[in-house]
Amino acid sequence: MLPPKRFHNNDHLVGLKPRVEELMSIINKSDLYVGDLWNWWNWLSHKKVLLVLDDVDEVEQLEQLAGGCDWFGRGSKIIVTTRNKQLLNACIVKSTCEMKKLNEHDSLELFCWHAFRMSQPPKVNENMSARVIRYCERIQERTTHEVLKISYDCLQDAAKHIFLDIACFFTHKPLEFVEDILEACQHWARFYIEVLVDKSLITIDDNNGSLYMHDLIQQMGKEGTINIEAIILNPPQQEKVEWDGLAFEKMNKLKILIVRNAQFSTSPKYFHYSLRFLDWKGYPSASQIFLLQDLFASSYMEVFSDCKNHSSTKEVSQKFSIGLDIYLKEKVEHETYMDFSLCELITEVPDLSQFQSLKTLSFRECQNLVKVHDSVGSLSMLERLDASECTKRTIFPHEINMASLQELDLSHCKSLDYLPSIVGKMEYLMQILAEDTAITELPPSIENLPILDRLVLSSCTYLRELPNSLLKLEYLKELELSGIQPACTKPLINVMQQSQPVGVSCSNVEDLDLENCGLLDEDLHVILTCFQNVKELNLPGNDFVSLPECIKECAYLEKLNLSDCKRLRDIPELPSTLQQIAAEDCTSLTTESLDRLCHVFLTDLEWNFNDEDLEGLNKFLELDWNDVEIHFTRDPPDISTVNCGVYVDKEQTDMDNVQFKSSDVLSMSSSTISLKRRGINLLLNEKPPKKLLRN
Repeated sequence: MLPPKRFHNNDHLVGLKPRVEELMSIINKSDLYVGDLWNWWNWLSHKKVLLVLDDVDEVEQLEQLAGGCDWFGRGSKIIVTTRNKQLLNACIVKSTCEMKKLNEHDSLELFCWHAFRMSQPPKVNENMSARVIRYCERIQERTTHEVLKISYDCLQDAAKHIFLDIACFFTHKPLEFVEDILEACQHWARFYIEVLVDKSLITIDDNNGSLYMHDLIQQMGKEGTINIEAIILNPPQQEKVEWDGLAFEKMNKLKILIVRNAQFSTSPKYFHYSLRFLDWKGYPSASQIFLLQDLFASSYMEVFSDCKNHSSTKEVSQKFSIGLDIYLKEKVEHETYMDFSLCELITEVPDLSQFQSLKTLSFRECQNLVKVHDSVGSLSMLERLDASECTKRTIFPHEINMASLQELDLSHCKSLDYLPSIVGKMEYLMQILAEDTAITELPPSIENLPILDRLVLSSCTYLRELPNSLLKLEYLKELELSGIQPACTKPLINVMQQSQPVGVSCSNVEDLDLENCGLLDEDLHVILTCFQNVKELNLPGNDFVSLPECIKECAYLEKLNLSDCKRLRDIPELPSTLQQIAAEDCTSLTTESLDRLCHVFLTDLEWNFNDEDLEGLNKFLELDWNDVEIHFTRDPPDISTVNCGVYVDKEQTDMDNVQFKSSDVLSMSSSTISLKRRGINLLLNEKPPKKLLRN
């Protein structure tokens, strides 16, 4: 056992001395010196102890009071409470638990155990007990506010600014959205958000990724500022605003301005240089956006989305483009975010070569956009490029060399007939969306995308060439080629045949979509041989007559869609891993094939519960037999049900504690079928008596 470090500051011992003296008198250890922690830990190392360290705020405190599991005897428990999550991460902590406020029911029960030695108040004391609980809550709020203020006061100034912004404007907002905005206003915003999480001042929802803050913390934050640093105007209904455009003239602290769902009578005449983020949907005078270079001194991020002029003319559009070009030339090098989505006045994206700090660029649904400057293809810091649904765009960089790019969206650009070539390794690009475009070929340089995860080329009816390098993409998991013409299907089949020896899978694709591709029997045999690792296979609307026998070699296949394959007759033995199969409007299936389909409708009941539901269900189950009733509804109802049951994983379940019994009232002709299961939740090594399922 290593001795603990000596305290370098006596402040760490504040509050310890009287507790140690009290402990000495209880255990009759007056020979130990209060300040000699080494002798204390040496003595405790042979004892089984319960050690509670409350309100720890320094790593040194934890290291010197409970430096390791070997400081105490076997079976010891150490409980630490702290407001600093990072402190626990820095030490060896086996498990953490976030303390939640007691609800009204639990609060009342806790009070009653202390006041009346029972879980519920006596009848005559019910009203009084409820008033006591409400009074205690008000006291707790005041106390909590003081404790939280301590955590806030310990923050660095930059972290305080981030905290106040979130408290006033960004609770319940997606983390990524908030990070993009605050990063424009404050360097290292992402780091300080993590600090706030570690300090338990904010939380991030695991399900939707949104930021949350306790009401008391948010209230404290709103009380902590008197300066107007951000304005978010988003009325529930469209409103007209009459103003002279001078309202922002004296707002010299304004950093963020977001305007939604409001129609202003005129454009603003002045913005202070402090403004860092502008998101104004439906800017009041799109033809005057070029004036913005006079309004700003050093903005980092702007959004001019949904810029429309209902009386727009060619002259206005040209004026806008010239103004936009002038405006962009005035911008500083730290620009990180530009969004021109839905801007009907943009016809050309100008030279952006000076914006090497850009991380996000969007001109989605710019219906009149025709040309994108070649410089866009060389933005080395750009992570997301959304150029989708620009139906008139024909000119896009022929080459891209974007080392940081992660997402490229060119979908529904119906006039774009090529994909850019990849120059050099682009090691972060994970997703290319190019569905419903006029592209004719996929460039061989796609092999320069080593971690490409998703490639969508659906409805590319002019596609004729696919390179051999497509099947060399080791991390490609999702490939969507639905709606491509047979003229492209043949080159695809040839690529597969040339890539690997017969019978050997040449791809790690897990989700393959080949709907309406005119596939024949011989095509499908090659495809299934090549994509043996597929988990989801989508084949509706094709022309094959039989599924090949090699489909049983697809050992990971879970979902198979054969709907609307009207020529399909024969279905062979299917993989045992298959969980879902769709075969609607397969009008030529033989009786034998229909019988095979009856054995693959399996579903995991846990899929119907989220994590919170499952946690609540597990708490509900007690040490007794539990009835579980399951209802199946057939859709459409005219499908016949041959049999039904429940599958139990024997490796994870003690079969002695699960009993099934067929229902005498089960009606196979009904569109809704009920099945009851009786199970038990056991404590370790306990064996209840067997009981049969009762209906």
